[in-house]
Amino acid sequence: MAQKRIENLYEGLTDQQRIFVDTYVELGGGHGSIAAAARRAGYSEKSVNSIGNQLMKNERVLSAMKKLIDRKFRAGAVVGMNTMIWLAENSANEGTRLKAAEAILDRTGFGPKSTQDLNVNVNDTRERGEILDAIKEKLEQIEELEPKIKKLEFLKEEPIDVEFSEVELDKEIEGL
Repeated sequence: MAQKRIENLYEGLTDQQRIFVDTYVELGGGHGSIAAAARRAGYSEKSVNSIGNQLMKNERVLSAMKKLIDRKFRAGAVVGMNTMIWLAENSANEGTRLKAAEAILDRTGFGPKSTQDLNVNVNDTRERGEILDAIKEKLEQIEELEPKIKKLEFLKEEPIDVEFSEVELDKEIEGL
């Protein structure tokens, strides 16, 4: 299945375009990256600038870059999560441990409740107390829906196919 996802990433690209995409993303898009990526992809030295610029306007190339960058960000989220956990548990600085713990709680939906100021002009014949009761009831309904909405937002994300060997994963964890 992972192989099929990788093929879809490069769908419609030539081998040279695929190498260009990989190299450009690897180089980080800095100064000279376009020509360097075109050069590594095997385009002639005379045309690396013009071909590189053409490739940067090619919809399929740009789509593959976007997908590759998205995949790298999602895979990097694992490293970020492990780093926050390590900092929360092991940092010598109490402030760093607290910030890491708050970040973990926030990202898992257990962070502080957010508040918003709301100004409403209501033309209603009900008494003030009845209106306040109705508002309170609606706010309670919203609070009940929040966890369900967060679950739905999590589920709508694309699944991540990240393959690590146990040795690679052990090295990554030891490096934290």
